[in-house]
Amino acid sequence: MANSGIEPSLERIREYLLSLEDPNSQMDKVLACFANILRIEEDRVAKTASGLKEILVLLESGKQ
Repeated sequence: MANSGIEPSLERIREYLLSLEDPNSQMDKVLACFANILRIEEDRVAKTASGLKEILVLLESGKQ
């Protein structure tokens, strides 16, 4: 979705992350998705949702 310029909802991101059996195996893919979402927001000069920031912090800190 993010690669297509469509910003997925926080709920959809959350559901995807919870569905992963081994989140660490997909971490590069997940972080790349977040990078794309942040680029979309930057291009739109949009405010980043606090929930998105919180998920990103948790992912980068290695917490489940």
